[in-house]
Amino acid sequence: GNYRLATLSTPTRLCTQAYSCMLAILRRQRFTQRICSVYIWNLTRDDRRLFMPTPSEAPDNVLINKAAIIERCLKRMSEEYRADPELRNYTHIDAMILNIERACQAAIDAAQHLVAFHRLGVPQNSAEAFIFLERAEILSSSVVRSMIAMTGFRNVAVHEYQSLDMTVLHAIATTEYRSFVDFCREIGVRVELPE
Repeated sequence: GNYRLATLSTPTRLCTQAYSCMLAILRRQRFTQRICSVYIWNLTRDDRRLFMPTPSEAPDNVLINKAAIIERCLKRMSEEYRADPELRNYTHIDAMILNIERACQAAIDAAQHLVAFHRLGVPQNSAEAFIFLERAEILSSSVVRSMIAMTGFRNVAVHEYQSLDMTVLHAIATTEYRSFVDFCREIGVRVELPE
């Protein structure tokens, strides 16, 4: 049948249960989860939003927890940077890198949580989770680019520590950390900027 008839004419967005119901209708016709997702993504943008669950006005506990981790890590990174702005003391450098890594991991976890919540697919790597959120118009392209770059820095810090570029670390500590703040704002949680 023509399942587009199931779309609503009102601007009200459907909740998670209604989205699940739509998937169940499609599955009854022997569609797989992947085909259901493709069908829903082929709807117009306005119709697609009707079928997608959206975060409530108050973010859930997972997002609040991840935002708290990001805020704490940014404050610690800022403290370490103020203690050694020339980046000469490896104790301070290591502490900065550790806190940036933790903030990156918390952002990745939050992104993957939202991808799962919205049933956007299965990301094959950390960066893809942010890309899925951009396609769903949850994140802006500028925030996605920044978060992918942050993820790249995290990977270098974890796996190729010796090749770490101090100018990149300096940029993160002075300005680029704001990417985390922008990311949190776009997913609906507030993070205080380090003083």
